[in-house]
This record gives sequence, C-alpha cells and structure tokens, in this order.
Amino acid sequence: MLPTRLINDARLFNDDPFSFIRQQFGRAVNDTIGTDYPVDVYEDDTAVHVEAELPGFTNEQVDVTLEQGVLTIHAKREATQKPQGTTNHVAQRRNFEVTRRFTMPSTLDENNVDATMEHGVLHLTLHKKEEVKPRKIQVK
Repeated sequence: MLPTRLINDARLFNDDPFSFIRQQFGRAVNDTIGTDYPVDVYEDDTAVHVEAELPGFTNEQVDVTLEQGVLTIHAKREATQKPQGTTNHVAQRRNFEVTRRFTMPSTLDENNVDATMEHGVLHLTLHKKEEVKPRKIQVK
C-alpha cells in the first residue's frame, strides 16, 4: 500500500494517482524503448494522411515502411556522447526508440507515398489506387 503522502503528491501532478509512480519509476523501465507518440490519421477522396509527432528526431532517424497493408513508423535516436574530461551533472538524454504500426486499407498504392518532416511532425500522404478514386461521370 502506498503512503498517503505519495498519493496526495500524485494528485498534485495529475488526476491519475499512479502517474507519480510511473513518472518516478517509468524512466528505469523505458530508458531505451518508448511505446507511444501522438498520431492523427485521416482520409479524403484521394489519399490517407498520417501525422505523427516525433520531436527531437531528424529525418535520418525516422524509418517509414508500408508493406502488405501495414504502415510502420520507427524512430531511433542514440544518446549524445559527452566530450572526454567533462563531468555529467544531469544525463537524461539516452538511447530512445519508438515504433507504431497501423493496418491500412487495401485501396492504397504502396508505391505512391509522400513523406516530409517539419518541426518535429512527420507528414505522410498515402495515395489511393486510381481505380478506387471517385470519378466524375459526365451525363449526356
């Protein structure tokens, strides 16, 4: 059972009484592997759009694949090396890796995907196959 003081302190941080515990002990468990990052997925007539927040990652550290209808976004960052002869006072920037997978509709053209990264947000446009795009039919 948790001491009352810890539970009360936890409420200062969040309505979730366990967030304080996760905040304190989660670092030890998740130093190298992250499990989640915010993603938006939406669709229009011509494509499915994915926007994923990946702050602190460069384009070279992000790997995107679309294979057999599964979109995988993987990002990996190595810890920075400190110059020799220095003393660390705080060292929180460690190896960090995150992966998300999404099952995409079969209407997508896996060879026609656009990807850009801007201000820590990955923007993907997964174009639909031509045969599934809506067509205007001329009435004669």
